[in-house]
Amino acid sequence: MKNYKPEKFVFGQKKKTKQIDVPYSSETPNFESDSKDEVDFLTQKFIEQRKHEEQVKQDNTDSCHYCVLCFKNRLQLEEFYEKAGIDYSKDGIDGDCQILNGLKVAKKLKIDISDVNLKTPGKFKCNKEILEMSMDIE
Repeated sequence: MKNYKPEKFVFGQKKKTKQIDVPYSSETPNFESDSKDEVDFLTQKFIEQRKHEEQVKQDNTDSCHYCVLCFKNRLQLEEFYEKAGIDYSKDGIDGDCQILNGLKVAKKLKIDISDVNLKTPGKFKCNKEILEMSMDIE
């Protein structure tokens, strides 16, 4: 059995792996320095992934996505709506005159707002082998 490498199967499916080129510091193979380079490279990749995940979390949980306009009284508010062409019974959230859909208001004011496609985080997955090492699972 030449070049035999046992494959890991997950429920009958072959696990796909991605080949990554590690930037080795030595030109000739050197077990000690190559191992250190691989660990350093892996550490850097984990740090990059963590930063990316932190940014995704920040993008998905950031609460600074609203603004408040204040007027001296309701008449000024209604005058603003009228002059801006806003019908809060249609543009408001649940017909509310105080909470409006910002994208609808921007469209009425002829302001182009770029579309944002946020990836919502999926269900947390943990490697079963790591989970079994850290917890007693029966």
